[in-house]
Amino acid sequence: MVKKVTRIFAVIGLVIFFIFLRVFIQQYSEFKKGEVFYINKKYKDATTCYETAIHMYTPASPFVKKSINRMVEIARIFEENKEYRWALVTYENLRSSLYSVRSFFLPYQEIITLCDTKIAELVNKAYSERP
Repeated sequence: MVKKVTRIFAVIGLVIFFIFLRVFIQQYSEFKKGEVFYINKKYKDATTCYETAIHMYTPASPFVKKSINRMVEIARIFEENKEYRWALVTYENLRSSLYSVRSFFLPYQEIITLCDTKIAELVNKAYSERP
């Protein structure tokens, strides 16, 4: 009986490990694709990849934090270039991505607060510019 229970827990542990590994590999892959787009100044495409990397959230992963930082950086680039609508979209997508990974707690609350502040600033700018 003890061997059977031990085997069941071993199988469950192995399944959880492989799921975690798969998510981590996908996260890494999306982050790297985002980096290629970022280097080539294709910021809109990079944002999509960074969003996906954030959605593949695993605790203590360096790629989530790096993706968040890149998205904030891209939003600031859009602001500097007076592309307020794209800056707004980037902050909104970042905020949504962070809300989507919550479970027992909400990670990166300080970034969500930053996004809320920037969104409030950019709404008027984004919709007052000419299409």
